[in-house]
Amino acid sequence: MKKIVSILVMLVLCLSLVACGSDEAPEGYQLVSGDDVAYRFYVPTQWSLNNSGDVDSAYYSVSDPAMVMVSFYMPDNDETEISKFWSAVEEKYKSTYTNYTLVSEQASTLGGRNAMAYTFTAGIAGTDYKVMQLITGYGNYFYTLTYMASPETFDSHLEAVNGMAGVFEFR
Repeated sequence: MKKIVSILVMLVLCLSLVACGSDEAPEGYQLVSGDDVAYRFYVPTQWSLNNSGDVDSAYYSVSDPAMVMVSFYMPDNDETEISKFWSAVEEKYKSTYTNYTLVSEQASTLGGRNAMAYTFTAGIAGTDYKVMQLITGYGNYFYTLTYMASPETFDSHLEAVNGMAGVFEFR
């Protein structure tokens, strides 16, 4: 009898471990990120996954290539705050992109952590874009969820992008 109870307890424990480690996406979403990163990045099922390159990203459609991607950076020693990190990044944008203009900055969340949302417009490779970057710190890294679209279509995808930020999670 003890043997049967022990086996049943082990079976229940194994099943609970499998359930906890599930990569099941929230309803209406699909998982973009792999097991090699410290986060789970989900996008709506109607978005297409971009499987080229090492960056976790997705785009809306071929005719409307609005894109969302996640990247992470090891900060320099003096860039321990989001605002300092953003200042360094923004300087690079100003020198790299044409017509860079910061539109807004506001407090937000990403993966249940405090974040900052920076929205700007810029010319990138000869095309005008509107970009929002949600930045937060986790562990020793800064994580950035970047959404970019044409200025004309930017607002039409903002609700979906905010939904992606809402279901984003750290492991």
